[in-house]
Amino acid sequence: MAAHPPVRVGVGALLVAPGGRVLVGVRKGVGAGTTALPGGHLEPGEALAHCAARETAEETGIDAQGWRPVAVENVVVGADGGASAGAAPAAGAGSALPLRSHYITVFMRCDLDTEPAARTLEPGACEGWAWVPWADLGARAHAPLFAPLAALVARGGGLADLERRV
Repeated sequence: MAAHPPVRVGVGALLVAPGGRVLVGVRKGVGAGTTALPGGHLEPGEALAHCAARETAEETGIDAQGWRPVAVENVVVGADGGASAGAAPAAGAGSALPLRSHYITVFMRCDLDTEPAARTLEPGACEGWAWVPWADLGARAHAPLFAPLAALVARGGGLADLERRV
């Protein structure tokens, strides 16, 4: 059986402004052309809230505090680039399909009083940031979505429903 990449932990930073607007950007590099939240890899020994705050500040310049976990997604990307929530389908008895990546993504939420201006501090990783209604993501107004965000949105519901997914 072929060796698989390690399971990694990602953190998606769900910044929520008044009116249910969330901050999203269009990715470059891995997942190029997809809409995603700020976020990145959890570093060894790092707290989830610290990771969300760090990644948000590094990518957007927004200093946000008061993060809390609201959802977890298990996203497996096959060698063909196809992503699925949950486990990859089996190739046959006793074997699994080759994997490109496997991420457990923890979505951390921070509610804001305003829509702070987001700067594109990592132009090699993101085309730019915009505040959009959460409902527009489900309506595919900003499709395609980055695989972890797509899995989260596919579950349906509004922002309040995320509180019940941890």
